[in-house]
Amino acid sequence: MNVKPGDKPMPPKLKVQIVEDSAVAAMKAGANDYVMKDKLERLGPAVERRKRKQAEEELRASEERFRQLVENIHEVYWIRDGLTRRILYISPAYETIWGRTTEEVYRNGMSFMENVHPEDKERISVSHSALYDEGRMFDEEYRMIRPDGSVRWVRTRTYPVFDQNRKVIRHVGIAEDITDRKQAENLLVESERRFRQLSELLPQIVFETDIKGNITFANQNGFKSFGYSLEDIQSGINIVTLVAPEERESIKGRLMEILGGSETAVREFQAIRKDGGKFPVLMHANAILEDGVPIGVRGIAIDITERKRAEEALRESEEKYRTVVENAAESILIAQDGRLKFVNRMATEITGYSEQELRSSPFLEFVHLDDRNMVGERYLRRLKGDASQPRDAFRLIVKDGSIKWVEIEAVLVAWEGKPATLNFLIDITERKKTEDKLRETLGGLRNALGGIIQVLSATTEKRDPYTAGHQRRVADLARAIGQEMGLAADRVEGLRIAGVIHDIGKVSIPAEILSKPTRLTEIEYKLIQTHSQVGHDILENIDFAWPIAKMILQHHERINGSGYPNQLKDDEILLEARILAVSDIVEAMASHRPYRPSLGIEAALEEIEKNKGILYDPDVASACLTLFREKGFTLK
Repeated sequence: MNVKPGDKPMPPKLKVQIVEDSAVAAMKAGANDYVMKDKLERLGPAVERRKRKQAEEELRASEERFRQLVENIHEVYWIRDGLTRRILYISPAYETIWGRTTEEVYRNGMSFMENVHPEDKERISVSHSALYDEGRMFDEEYRMIRPDGSVRWVRTRTYPVFDQNRKVIRHVGIAEDITDRKQAENLLVESERRFRQLSELLPQIVFETDIKGNITFANQNGFKSFGYSLEDIQSGINIVTLVAPEERESIKGRLMEILGGSETAVREFQAIRKDGGKFPVLMHANAILEDGVPIGVRGIAIDITERKRAEEALRESEEKYRTVVENAAESILIAQDGRLKFVNRMATEITGYSEQELRSSPFLEFVHLDDRNMVGERYLRRLKGDASQPRDAFRLIVKDGSIKWVEIEAVLVAWEGKPATLNFLIDITERKKTEDKLRETLGGLRNALGGIIQVLSATTEKRDPYTAGHQRRVADLARAIGQEMGLAADRVEGLRIAGVIHDIGKVSIPAEILSKPTRLTEIEYKLIQTHSQVGHDILENIDFAWPIAKMILQHHERINGSGYPNQLKDDEILLEARILAVSDIVEAMASHRPYRPSLGIEAALEEIEKNKGILYDPDVASACLTLFREKGFTLK
């Protein structure tokens, strides 16, 4: 049957079978046909016509069957005379494989060795000589060079055909193009080479076994951890012998499950070295299948000694961490999603609740009702990354219904992959009681201090009735300027106190000079200038919470160094003293004096504006002008 375009390719096994059958058939057909011809030639004219005609028909039928067989296969088939080595027949496939015409072969013969690749000639020549000289079958795979220079791999089998005297009368040959197969084999060899190179680079143990568990492949690099050489492995070692004795039966059972069709196995076990030492291994293995039938096991085993050490170190670290946390002197809590996810022992002692009770409800339920909004808002801000207020104090409702003051310091952390706050909480109830008592004491002291300040202020004003109220008004303006500039409330309070007694040093000045209705002499003015130093000296040893004495000493200094008593400049002068300087000038110009009437507030403000940045601090001057011109401040 002729092969037509579009026909399905012949299955490999069937193709091989046809090649083998065709060779045998060709031997028989070729030999018999030519034996038949010899018989006919010997019969000559004496043979009866009927027998001759019958023999001729048998010969034609045999030749037709032979031709149909060999001319429709992809392999090259030929018959060669055993004595003359002349080609008697060659099939058309020769032209496809060898790239030459059959006519050329019939005309010039088949120059077999000329086509063989130079690297294969010596080997093929030996086998070819054995065919002719000893009558052996020729069966070789080799490369041959086509006329166009391309190289093809072929497998050639040549069978000798003998007569009844064991004399070779014919050679029947068949050749097939095996280039594709060779290329596939080469790819397989290259793939196996790369696989081996890769496996040798791996620190893991790569292995294959047969169905009995005998190791058939192993990477040398991986098996170093077992203390075996590659030669040891190749000499024959069963995979089970690499397992610690107490686990061998278990591993045998697992391997049988794999061979029985179980999915890829992952198993951790104790391996044993050649010297008897043990180490932990994690093995991944599955069955090697051939035509769906398991023929062995393939796997990779990882030495997990370091991982086990790390796990043990982690376990010890966690144990140390738990010991520290559980025995800490402060409560440690982790809050997430509005609930407590972790609490230590101290948290249960402070609150009186069990760990389960603390974790079962939203944590705000344990906070005093008046503090819940503050605690909840700051918790949410911390979750958003706001770390500006890490510490809070609030009241806690303990299990017996009593109230405890606690202080908490919180930081943002990740807990189980989500944002949470890590909180350190201490009981400050006793401290709060102490602070309340101290606050009461300080309140009393502050009231007493206020009384003393008022006495000092009144003493100054009694000696200088024309400046009565001056210190109070300076204090009011200084406080307003401090607030306008954004000073802290406590600092503003110190500024106010300094303003109330800034002229305390005038107690040392004779009353007749203070109330003199005419312009002062130079000596009298020099005497007046001593009041800031005297005021400083009076107050220097009083332990105020603010540098009151320094403020009073510097309140007549000017930023260009033209003031007194020490001609300080710019930042050498306390900010509070710079504020007092502006406040003192504005109040003095806007009020009556014994030697002149009031100049008015506008004149005072013009003075400040004109000398802003020259005599007076520019920021202080700007704040003062803003108060009077934009915010309606007045001197009372």
